Amino acid sequence: MTKLIDTNLELSYLKAICDSYDSNSKLSLTLLSKINQTFFFSKIAQEVYFKIKDNFARTSRITNFDSIASDISIEDAHRDILKDLKNNAVEVNKNNYKDVFTNLDSLRKARYLKTVAENIATSLDSNKVDIDKLFEQSVSTLSGIKSAKEDAECFTVIGKGANFNEKLAKLLSGNVLRFMPSGFNGWDSKNNGLPIGKLGIIAATSGGGKSLMGIQLALNVANYGNKVCIVPLEMNDMDMLHRITANKTELSMSDIAKGKSIDASLRQKAYDSLIDYSKKLADKDGAVHLFNPAEDIDMETLLIKLQPYSFDMIIVDYIGLLKGFDGDNQWRKMSEAIRYAKIWAEKTGTTALIMAQLNDDMMLKFSRSMKDHADLMWTWNPGKISQLENGEAVIRIEPQKGRNQEQAVFYLHSSFKKMQMFDATEQEIKDYELKMKVQAAQNQTFNNGRGQKFMIDAGKSNIKAQ
Repeated sequence: MTKLIDTNLELSYLKAICDSYDSNSKLSLTLLSKINQTFFFSKIAQEVYFKIKDNFARTSRITNFDSIASDISIEDAHRDILKDLKNNAVEVNKNNYKDVFTNLDSLRKARYLKTVAENIATSLDSNKVDIDKLFEQSVSTLSGIKSAKEDAECFTVIGKGANFNEKLAKLLSGNVLRFMPSGFNGWDSKNNGLPIGKLGIIAATSGGGKSLMGIQLALNVANYGNKVCIVPLEMNDMDMLHRITANKTELSMSDIAKGKSIDASLRQKAYDSLIDYSKKLADKDGAVHLFNPAEDIDMETLLIKLQPYSFDMIIVDYIGLLKGFDGDNQWRKMSEAIRYAKIWAEKTGTTALIMAQLNDDMMLKFSRSMKDHADLMWTWNPGKISQLENGEAVIRIEPQKGRNQEQAVFYLHSSFKKMQMFDATEQEIKDYELKMKVQAAQNQTFNNGRGQKFMIDAGKSNIKAQ
């Protein structure tokens, strides 16, 4: 049986943190920065680790090891072990600390693996096994195994000690894939698409077509050979298939809703069209996955579930329907969830688009701080729509954020009847802008000559005193 615990090695590493601080603070802080509680199995080592960490948090200095060994708040037996460590400690210095750390890390990983293996064996030996739950627990536990990469790898340096040359060459040659086309030329022509491995927020006021935008973006992005997952939290898979069928066949939303009364030839044609579309998408290595969680789910659990599938993009529709956003701290919880999604996106290289709701002032409902974490944010106001015939409309997309990208306004033709969004024509854009100018001119205040102001409300054709 392999020994997975080395108390002497754990304590020696901690002793080196303390003993090297005065003579080589850089080494001491490097040793401290590379570890966390999971590196220490023995109770005494955990006790010392938290002493070091807590004292450093209070004083910004590393405590002397002799002081810890004499601390009366530590158990008597443990203090004796710490005092005797002088003669038994493994030497840890600037030349070998990486090897010592690797040994500690290997023991830590082995303990994680043993825990997972024992849990799997116990579960499989029982009379009833929830395989999905067991898999989820195993993935969650194993995610804690991965240690941070070497700190030096986290720095890109320009100047003395420069290491950016290779990255710059890739950047300027276009060999680093940083964007994926959104399928909307009004945006892509200026910004080359959506940022890869970043967090985006797509927001509109209630009923503005957030879900429609999510579906269209998924179909567009998949068409370029990407694997996309939509998480429709307020619709089931049949609702989503209804909308995608309308988008990709000759049938409209209302046609499909008729069910059995659909003409047999039209039904077959629509069926064949979607099957053919699916095959063409597969030929490009593209795919759209619809994921309907079996139960109420929070952001962290959702992303852990999706991570093993290596999606190029995920679309969550929408954040307000995730678990854990009730109560007085809703704004803070949403901000924390968005922050987690941002870190997850960067770590996995998956673009995460989160649908959110705007209030009437075009601000994110409940949590304005969510915008701070986003790399991209598209918004639109359904109240500012240029209505066309047959329920079609033109909407103005107003980016509120686009890190390293131009926050360029663009226009889309929107059809709820066909569940489609696509670039508006130049004439539609001109007509939209003209209608907005006329409306702005009509909705203006005037003075009646007696100091009282009035407003013409063009939308309701009446006059209101201000």
